Amino acid sequence: MARGLGDEEHSSLQTAPQKSTEPSRTKDPLRSTPPIARKRCRLDVHGVQRLARRLARLGWQLEGNGFVRDVFGVFSLFDSSWDVVQRRLWWSWPQVIASELNHRPTFEGIQHADLEELHKGLARFSTADQTYLRCNLDGTLFIDQHREKHERSSDRVCSACGQPDSFYHQHWECPETRDCRSSFPWPHLLESLPACLINHGWPVVSHAWLELQRHFESLPDLSINVSGMVLPHTQTLDFFVDGSCQMPKERKFRFASWAITTATSQGSMWENQVVAFGHVVGQHQTSYRGELVAMVKTAQLVCALGRKARIWSDCQSVVRRARVILNGGHVKANSPHSDLWSSFATAVAGLPVGQLLICKVTSHCSLSDAASDLEQWAFWHNHQVDELAGQWNLRRPNFLGSVESSGQPSLFYTGTSLRNL
Repeated sequence: MARGLGDEEHSSLQTAPQKSTEPSRTKDPLRSTPPIARKRCRLDVHGVQRLARRLARLGWQLEGNGFVRDVFGVFSLFDSSWDVVQRRLWWSWPQVIASELNHRPTFEGIQHADLEELHKGLARFSTADQTYLRCNLDGTLFIDQHREKHERSSDRVCSACGQPDSFYHQHWECPETRDCRSSFPWPHLLESLPACLINHGWPVVSHAWLELQRHFESLPDLSINVSGMVLPHTQTLDFFVDGSCQMPKERKFRFASWAITTATSQGSMWENQVVAFGHVVGQHQTSYRGELVAMVKTAQLVCALGRKARIWSDCQSVVRRARVILNGGHVKANSPHSDLWSSFATAVAGLPVGQLLICKVTSHCSLSDAASDLEQWAFWHNHQVDELAGQWNLRRPNFLGSVESSGQPSLFYTGTSLRNL
């Protein structure tokens, strides 16, 4: 078992073909619309001014070369994936809503509305209930239903209890609706909540979440320095990549990292060398993106070294897509993770055929599950890079303190408030 592993043995593990096709996706109405830009187009002066005005309404500032600045930082309007642009749109659009409703005090604070949480909340109700709730959200419900439109005035009185009527009164004060609000756990905090939330049910974004997103956007994008790097003097380099994510089900507060190691076939088969590791940059924090970041950086490293290499990953979807692009597949503009996949395509475009192979290794397997020395070797090194990515993901004490002290409690509070409201 201490012997080196030859290229023939490595190739025997490749049960899946190198050429593949992308998996079919369920058609999404948002994705069926034309992307923001399939190619960079030339705009005349009037077109640029028109685009700048529309972006300004969102609170975005148009910068050079297709870059836009919003409250979180700078991003490319043409190269960013659609899910990233959509998330930024969902955050910015409430400012447009607020500009139309600033004359109505019951909608105060709607500029901080959380549209993503709102859509998730509405999905819990039936179609009939959603119709009623949407009328409450947009303010088209009348409070004094027993009066004709020309009889409604500011001195309206509740038909149930005779007290001055308002949205707040019917939701939080009227004895007729006491049972509806009996499960709300924090009635003493109502005065501190935004008016749009307590009157119309609009959830608002947590301040802790905003700070965390700014933190993710400000992280440095680490690059691998090839000069001075000591790598095994083998015919083929074997790199292992992995991504790690904490709190993966908490979309607003999860955070991810990536890692790259290399294995040597000289001496002991258990020798493992750290190549690079880092935290995932940007608002999209998932283990998939961490794995993809590591894949891209390794491909760029292989291109810079000019040596034959294999990249091992335990993420089937990353492996499948990487093989498609390696064999000439096209990266669609504004598709999921298109920024990273475009970087991967650029890195491998000039590589000779056969210089780079993308290999799949089964994840989270113990050495006792291996059917051969080769599988045992692959499981071992995959475990090493997995451990490295997980450990590095937790090495950010200031950030983790913020998540534990304000992030998770804020998320719990926001979710509980929305469900009760």
